[in-house]
Amino acid sequence: WLYSNKLSGSLPSGIGQLKQLEILQLHANQISGPLPSTIGNLSVLRDLRLYSNKLRGSIPSGIGQLKQLEILYLHANQLSGPLPSTIGNLSALTDMRLFLNRLSGSIPSGIGQLKKLEYLILDTNQLSGSLPSTIGNLSALTDMRLFLNRLSGSIPSGIGQLKKLEILYLDNNEISG
Repeated sequence: WLYSNKLSGSLPSGIGQLKQLEILQLHANQISGPLPSTIGNLSVLRDLRLYSNKLRGSIPSGIGQLKQLEILYLHANQLSGPLPSTIGNLSALTDMRLFLNRLSGSIPSGIGQLKKLEYLILDTNQLSGSLPSTIGNLSALTDMRLFLNRLSGSIPSGIGQLKKLEILYLDNNEISG
């Protein structure tokens, strides 16, 4: 763990060679630049916490190769672009926090494949489009925060199937119906 230090510079592409790495916690530093595409090579990674840095650029599609990943904290950075469609491949994911970035585009329908997801925190971005109907498949979801985006359309009826949902924030969007 190297969190809460004064680390700066970018993450090297060689990070993808750490094949046995299970936990990567570099949050609360001054790391800048893009997430290297080689991050998808960390096949046994369970916990990725890079929040509160200065990361920019898009989330690489290779992140969908992290089949063991349970925790994905990339919030409070300067990440932009769409959520990769491969995010639906993260079958072990329980906690995804990508808030306070500049993410845009729609929430991919593949997100409905994340059956173990308990926390979906995507607020304070520039996400647009309708909520995917597949969001009703997130049977383990307890907390969904999508406020302060540009989401539109109506709330999918499948949200009523989320029996474990305790917190739902959809305010400050363009949702109708």
